Amino acid sequence: KQDLMILLSLLTSGIIILCFAISIKIFASFALANLIIFILGLFCSPIVIGCNTIIHQFGQNDMWGKVFSSLEIIMHIAFLLCMFLSGILAEYIPQGSILVGVGIFLIIFGGFSLIFKRNDSYQRT
Repeated sequence: KQDLMILLSLLTSGIIILCFAISIKIFASFALANLIIFILGLFCSPIVIGCNTIIHQFGQNDMWGKVFSSLEIIMHIAFLLCMFLSGILAEYIPQGSILVGVGIFLIIFGGFSLIFKRNDSYQRT
């Protein structure tokens, strides 16, 4: 069940990021941006919670410290790499286009993953 929740949250997060990028371009409202980012946080939190739950289910008790500290390192490295890449891309394309691209990527990835996950679930039964 966690994997379906994670994929649905990815899809929804992509939609919200896309709405954020478009609404900021059209309305340029700080209050609206705060509201949309708050909603994005609500839909992103199941991703982190679901991933941590899966790690707890399949991890060994004596390895959790090592696993979670390694996970933090990987998450921070991924964050830094994405920020570095975004900074380079922002020199050549508009910043709003980067957000639109990320939103579209999450929608496509989440949508296809949900479709393939559902098809996989039907084939197993």
